Amino acid sequence: MNGVKYKNLETLYRVQINKFHKKPRRFENIFLKKFKIYSLIQTLFFIGFMPAKSRWNKHSKLQSVENIASAVSSISWKVATNGVLELENKGYQTKGDAHRLKIIGEFLIFSVQVADRLAFKQLDTEKRQRFITALALHIADIFADNQRDVLGEGEYRQAFIDLLNQRGEDYAELSFHNGSAGFDFLRYFAEQVAALMEDKHFVSQQVMEVEGPEALKMLTKGMQLLG
Repeated sequence: MNGVKYKNLETLYRVQINKFHKKPRRFENIFLKKFKIYSLIQTLFFIGFMPAKSRWNKHSKLQSVENIASAVSSISWKVATNGVLELENKGYQTKGDAHRLKIIGEFLIFSVQVADRLAFKQLDTEKRQRFITALALHIADIFADNQRDVLGEGEYRQAFIDLLNQRGEDYAELSFHNGSAGFDFLRYFAEQVAALMEDKHFVSQQVMEVEGPEALKMLTKGMQLLG
C-alpha cells in the first residue's frame, strides 16, 4: 500500500497529497501544541515533554478528524520522546539535545507512517486525506518549534516535511497487515534510529524488539479516537 506524501507546501497549512490528486482545504493553526525541550543533564528526564491538553469542541458530539489529528500528534510526540528516554535509560548514549532531536524526528516519522496505515482501515479516502494531512502538519510544527528552541532560528519545518516524504517513499514498500507493522517495517525504522547512534547493531535490535512495538501499541490505542 502506498503512503501519503506531504511536501510542496504552497501556503501555510496546505499540503499537496499526490496519492489523491487533490489539494486539501487550508487548515488553520488552532490546535497547535507547543512543547519545550530541556537538557537531561539538568533534570535526568525530559521535563519539557509535557502532554498537551486537547481542545475539544464541547458542543459537538463527534470530533472532527482535524481535532483527532491534534490529539494523535500529542500522542506521537510522547511516543517519540519516551522512545529516546528509554534508549538512554538502557545505556545507549546520546550527545545532547540536538542529537536527541534527530532521533525524535525518526520516531515522529514512524508515528505518521503507522497512523496512515491504521487510518487506511478506519476512514474513507476523503477523511483519511484530511486526517493524515492535519497530523503531519501538527507534528511538523511541534518539531520545528522545539528545534528553534534548541538550535536557534532556521527553516526546520520544511526540512522535516522533506525528510518525511523521503522516508515515506521507503515505508510505502514495506509490509503492514491487520493493524501490525511487518518485520521489514520495524527493521527499517530501527535502522534509521541506529544510523544516528554509536552502538548501531544493539540499538537496531533494541528498537525492533522493544521501542518499535511499544510505540506501535501506544499509537494504535491513540488511533481508537477515530472510532
